[in-house]
Amino acid sequence: RATIARKLLALGLVEPNPRKRPRSSWRRFTRARPNELWQLDGIEWWLGGQLVTIYQVQDDCSRVLPAILAIPGGETAQGAQAALQAGFAEWGKPASVLTDNSRAFNQHRYGQISSTEAWLARQGIRPISGSVKHPQTQGKIERSHQPVKTWLEHHPVTTLEELNATLAPFQRYYNNNRQHQGHGIGITPIMVWDSLPKDTPLDQPINLDELYGRQPLSLPPKPAEPAVIGRRVGGNGRIQWASRIIYLGTRRAGQQVWIVVDHDQIDHHAGNLHLLG
Repeated sequence: RATIARKLLALGLVEPNPRKRPRSSWRRFTRARPNELWQLDGIEWWLGGQLVTIYQVQDDCSRVLPAILAIPGGETAQGAQAALQAGFAEWGKPASVLTDNSRAFNQHRYGQISSTEAWLARQGIRPISGSVKHPQTQGKIERSHQPVKTWLEHHPVTTLEELNATLAPFQRYYNNNRQHQGHGIGITPIMVWDSLPKDTPLDQPINLDELYGRQPLSLPPKPAEPAVIGRRVGGNGRIQWASRIIYLGTRRAGQQVWIVVDHDQIDHHAGNLHLLG
């Protein structure tokens, strides 16, 4: 079916369905400066018969982990604030904090204000919550849970003290030694953190009644309309644009493609070539 669909599309007999665009065409968002946005989430972990929550905080730009702290029990506002405070003490305060809609973190989508939101707002830090039933908004922090769990599987512990003691070297390793796929080969979170200027919170408390509105607070700014340029694929399966040679495959030889220019990332969708930011 996929082969037939490609042939029909190449002949111009069908219109591409935007609902079925590939995942690679989705627009990613990453904050431009460290401390512009932190993401916070909790991992439930069992020590024998005792439930603990591992609160993990990640900087959206650099991917540094400012804090990772295990506290007894399930997710609570007190635990979330303790983890954030630990990060503030070492890495400074962020301009905003993104969480899911856990009642321990952010309740504005339930028509209420959580103590964590109020605590952040008093310090000039903007609390943001992800869309309901859309964990992709917190995709970076969700993905960073996996190496934590892998580390703990290889460093088994039985007490809360041992758990926090083994999380400390993991945090150092993750920040300073482990290359991050979001940055590229050989680039660690601390390299990005050290190379960019840091953002800061507001110098006055935030009025949450004025802040919250209908627009979801977790959405990135809408990008400007991109430029569109037409090119015909040569017999060698290549096109040229802006001193670049882009190979699309010989099966597209002779086809007309459109380049959508919006920064530098190269993507490809429904017979058209997209350069996306």
